[in-house]
Amino acid sequence: MILGQTTEQAVAAGADYGVLVQRRDGKSDPGDWWAWLPAGDLAALIETARDPEIVRAADPRHTMPVRLELADLLPLLHAAGYGEPQ
Repeated sequence: MILGQTTEQAVAAGADYGVLVQRRDGKSDPGDWWAWLPAGDLAALIETARDPEIVRAADPRHTMPVRLELADLLPLLHAAGYGEPQ
């Protein structure tokens, strides 16, 4: 699994989510780079962004990797209470 090591590191660190960021050839803006995470984590993050008072646990059955641009993931992370928009 492409995210196996990322998931292991997130668990070891006690993180809510683990995201693998992949630089794209020819793209210097980090917002254009790929962000990979398990589908269950993305679903849980979307639900947490809807209601930041409750952190949802990802469904462990939904481990297939999802790829999106980092710029598209950041607003979800901010809405869920992670970091601050710039």
